[in-house]
Amino acid sequence: MIGKYRLVLVTPAGRRRYLEVLRSHILKCNLVDQWALWANTHDAEDLKWMDEAAKAEPRIAVDRPEWQKTCNPGNYEIFRYYDGCVDPNTIYIRLDDDIVWMGPDAIEKLAAARIANPKPVVLFGNIVNNGLTSYWNQKLGRLTDKHGECKYECMCGVGWNNDEFALDLHRSFLAKPDAKSWALEDREFVDFERFSVNVFAFTGEMMKKWQSEEKVGQDEEMAIAVGKPRKENCPNGFVGDAVFVHYAFYTQRRKIDGHPEILARYRHLAGL
Repeated sequence: MIGKYRLVLVTPAGRRRYLEVLRSHILKCNLVDQWALWANTHDAEDLKWMDEAAKAEPRIAVDRPEWQKTCNPGNYEIFRYYDGCVDPNTIYIRLDDDIVWMGPDAIEKLAAARIANPKPVVLFGNIVNNGLTSYWNQKLGRLTDKHGECKYECMCGVGWNNDEFALDLHRSFLAKPDAKSWALEDREFVDFERFSVNVFAFTGEMMKKWQSEEKVGQDEEMAIAVGKPRKENCPNGFVGDAVFVHYAFYTQRRKIDGHPEILARYRHLAGL
């Protein structure tokens, strides 16, 4: 609980090697009432890991509806799960399954900001390895420009698409893995710019209204980051001191996976 609200974390889940790291961070936060794993895979070993995790920890639940068993898992099926996120007395935080680090109070800060600022559709966390945050961090001298200059774009050719840049980003973070060193200013996306949806907080009250009117829609990211805020004429927000680290976009994954020491370091930081 946080204040009068239940706190439920939700994760489109499948990749157990990252989920192990994320679980370690989440279970350290006593405010979390439930972590719901949205089964987004048909991989038998991944599903087994989720079921075993839920058996071992009462706060973990596996959401595996009947429709999921016959669909093709992927980004364009995630929207279906929001039907279950409509409790008006709950704050929800959605995290990608490859969030591999978070500040010790990142969940609390993001949830508290959500309660204090209920108007925006969502509030995003400060996600290290995200196109726009890479732009800001490079401008602050925290990230290298040897691979080129990041642009203020969600799918920037450097910040999103350049795998060498992403590898150096993780090395830079791991050289100084603390939230204060990577904090940014709070802000609003007043131009309704697209922001990757790796971590964000929303209210059950807002989602209940949205789902009753039109539902999120298949392109989850565009609906949440751009479409709904523009329609409501209400910019999303960004919580700069709630710091999370995102492992990789698909454009970066092969390179970073080729350096297993990166994930090993995040596992160590998580206490694994």
